[in-house]
Amino acid sequence: MSDLNPALTAVAAVVEPGANPAPAMTEKGEAETIRRMILQKIPATSLVPANILEQLNAFERGWFTIAKLWDSIRTRNHTVTNVAGKREKRLGGMRWDVLIDADASQGKEAEAEKHKKALQDFYRGVIATDLLEADVRGGLGTLLRQMARAIGHRYAVHEITWKPAQGSRPFTAEFRFWPLWSFEARIGKLRWLPQPGLGVGYDMPENEWLVSVSDGIMRATVGLIAIQQMGLNDWANYTEKFGLPFVLGKSPATKGTQQWDDMKAMVAALVGDGAGVINLDAAVELIMAGGSGSLPHPALVEYCDRWITALWLGADLATMSAGSGQGQGASLQQGEIEALEKDDARELSETLNKRIDPQVIAYLFGDGVEPLAKIQIIPPITIDTAQELKVDQFLLDSGQALDKAETFERYNRSTPAPGSEVIARTAKPAPKGEPIPDAIPDGKDAEGNPDPAIDQNPKASGANEAPRASFIETTTDKVAEALGDFFAPLRGEINRIGSLPDAEMLPELDRINAGLADYLKRRGIDERAVEILGTALGQQVLLGLRGN
Repeated sequence: MSDLNPALTAVAAVVEPGANPAPAMTEKGEAETIRRMILQKIPATSLVPANILEQLNAFERGWFTIAKLWDSIRTRNHTVTNVAGKREKRLGGMRWDVLIDADASQGKEAEAEKHKKALQDFYRGVIATDLLEADVRGGLGTLLRQMARAIGHRYAVHEITWKPAQGSRPFTAEFRFWPLWSFEARIGKLRWLPQPGLGVGYDMPENEWLVSVSDGIMRATVGLIAIQQMGLNDWANYTEKFGLPFVLGKSPATKGTQQWDDMKAMVAALVGDGAGVINLDAAVELIMAGGSGSLPHPALVEYCDRWITALWLGADLATMSAGSGQGQGASLQQGEIEALEKDDARELSETLNKRIDPQVIAYLFGDGVEPLAKIQIIPPITIDTAQELKVDQFLLDSGQALDKAETFERYNRSTPAPGSEVIARTAKPAPKGEPIPDAIPDGKDAEGNPDPAIDQNPKASGANEAPRASFIETTTDKVAEALGDFFAPLRGEINRIGSLPDAEMLPELDRINAGLADYLKRRGIDERAVEILGTALGQQVLLGLRGN
């Protein structure tokens, strides 16, 4: 290090990058460290731009003292508490799953399933707590929220305590969150400081610490908070000084006389919300602070709120946009927060994949074993339900089938359990005179299942065998050959009618014949062709059934 400029070394606090293992800490020593850190939580840096700039520069050099101020802002500033809480809680509430690595597991499917089961058991048993708040105790959701602190602070650090399997409890770990100001990064890598802000940090082995890294939005946020605070202070001072009118008493009396003293008493009483009596020659005026235009303070405060919100959520709040006449905040914010959620989920997944998954697999299956599965944090998927319904209806109208399980999952509904009581629509003959339905899947109910009201394998009786055979061969096939999928709903209706006895079949066919024109119009057929086509098809239906 002799070739370094001593002045630069003093300013930048350059340290030797050699190994520096941390000494073992006793239980008593740990308790004393926690007690001392709780006393040191209050930030020494005030919201003065010059001080903040100096602390931000120190942060870039590896000293994280400003993180105390960031912690205070997160809990005391209304805007940051709102937006940071939203961003972090969304991550904590996300679903997660353990996926098998398709590329790495080829030919090792059985082993991959074991890795998947091991990681599922591990993450289900995870415990997350906080060094300075031991009553915080949660599972993987709490761990994800704590890891998300890196979105604001740049880093989030957890101490890891591995917990071997015991009884019915599988192998897992406890993650204890540490405040960022307990570390330094003057050599480009985080080191633990037993005395925050002092000395040289100790090495942090990966099997003992989990370090999450993200954007560090608080570096930009704190500057806006400082500017906003100045505006709020000036606004408060203005309100205190000019919020109430200045009381001016006027009297013809000479100073020192009884009348003069009475006016002074009157003015004092008015200032103190009192009351009094004066003679006719005396007067009291209320002088208000005037001026043209509006105060600059509200606009400055709102400007800072907007940009803080934009930094954290991608777009300003819907209510604020609507208040300024833009009215588009809700849609913009929703689209951008979804993009941020996906990126946050990807970052957390990759951090756990690289830092935790390999250690779990190595512990359970041996050193050097490559993980064949990995945890994935799954961001929520927002769908346009109205649009999805239109697409699904179009597919059904076109005679296409929908996967039942996928459809239920897409609409956030569970498939009925076997034997459970269900609510279902059953296809019934429409009353005479009602229009033919646009979409009745061939032999299916509304959910695509075989409709119990429709005989899937109709048995021909002696009374109806001939007309039913003629119906199936002549009518259904000719309609299908002529117009294919265009008449799929009509074909399904005809098949249903084909299973009816003759006495019920003919009236139903008359109803179809009478409604063909309306059916064709609703399907987009030119009105000039409706009459001709409807008449021809109607005759074909009746001729096919009656055999003439």
